[in-house]
Amino acid sequence: MFAVFSDPHPFVSLITPIKGKRMLPRVTRYFDTQRLQTVLTLLVACFSQLDVIRDAQLLDHIDDTRERRDVEAQTQAFLGNVMQSVLTVAATGNLRLINGLLGLFLERNDVGVVARTRVSGHEFADLRLFDYSFGSLGSLF
Repeated sequence: MFAVFSDPHPFVSLITPIKGKRMLPRVTRYFDTQRLQTVLTLLVACFSQLDVIRDAQLLDHIDDTRERRDVEAQTQAFLGNVMQSVLTVAATGNLRLINGLLGLFLERNDVGVVARTRVSGHEFADLRLFDYSFGSLGSLF
């Protein structure tokens, strides 16, 4: 039996339209921690399939076209809705969860492509997941 993979993943297809991005915070407020971790894991595993990553190169153009404005709106909706709904789970997650998500991200995504997008900079800089002092790291061991 052969495994059938969908590209993009059905979850990614759900949040591709701007309405899907705006819907996610409304739905996730009813999720428990386990389900929120599943959503976060899906986002990390399928990050390169997201429209805001695939179409990010359009934001580098100087011309103000309809496509560029659409990608800008999609990116802002992603940062404001999708990322805000799952970042609390990552911020409160233990080091094992963060380590697993980082490994999954490195395994399944092209880091060079993601690093050149607008999504890679804004919200993650504010999260400060890895801003541990030596004193708090010492208490982990």
